[in-house]
Amino acid sequence: AETSGYVQTNKMWCLKSEDATPVQKEGPPGMNGNAYFTFLAAPDNTLWVVGGYQYSASGSQQYYDQVYQYNISTDEWIEKPKLDKKMYYHNGAIYNKGSKYMLYIFGGYDTNSGQYLNEVRVYNHSMRGSDMDLGKWQTLSLNSSYTYNYLSGVVPASDRDEMYIFGSSGATSWKFNVKDKKFSTISGYTGCAWTYTGYWARKDNIIAWTGDNGTTMKYDLDKQTATGL
Repeated sequence: AETSGYVQTNKMWCLKSEDATPVQKEGPPGMNGNAYFTFLAAPDNTLWVVGGYQYSASGSQQYYDQVYQYNISTDEWIEKPKLDKKMYYHNGAIYNKGSKYMLYIFGGYDTNSGQYLNEVRVYNHSMRGSDMDLGKWQTLSLNSSYTYNYLSGVVPASDRDEMYIFGSSGATSWKFNVKDKKFSTISGYTGCAWTYTGYWARKDNIIAWTGDNGTTMKYDLDKQTATGL
């Protein structure tokens, strides 16, 4: 329905793998028009939606702490434990060992305090034997600090037990060691303008590109150097 110029929808589009035909699906229940959420693809053929906000029909904002998992095979949304606060502008990645995995959420904007969060939240979905309890959100006790730049891109390198948090143009970028829970700055990457930024990791390289200013860069994980493409 459209009211006062705002269109609320709770749909998502999928492409069939066999012929790339677009198919419309229902989005997570009760999260119409959700924006600035984290959307993650997991190795067990599921998708995750974490937090975010929406504009109501009147133009006011509604914030979310909800978390949903979408089972692609059964076309079903499953509600999961909520975040400890309503937040948006966060980003995240899946850390996995085979089909077992955790969700890592970096930063975000706390709607109660009005502050950006220099924190890391973890949800252990299926990685038994970890020091993280299964089925719970936990905020990590970090062994080093970092400053989150909103709408940063997060790229996992699970085989290295690392994650890379690439800042927008001019912002600091970070490497996070999952085992040590430590951050260190990474050099050579100058950042892309955040609008329409995408990241693709393959072997020892990460490709970052943006539709905002046309910048495309390759970041070498071993050399920690970036080159333009």
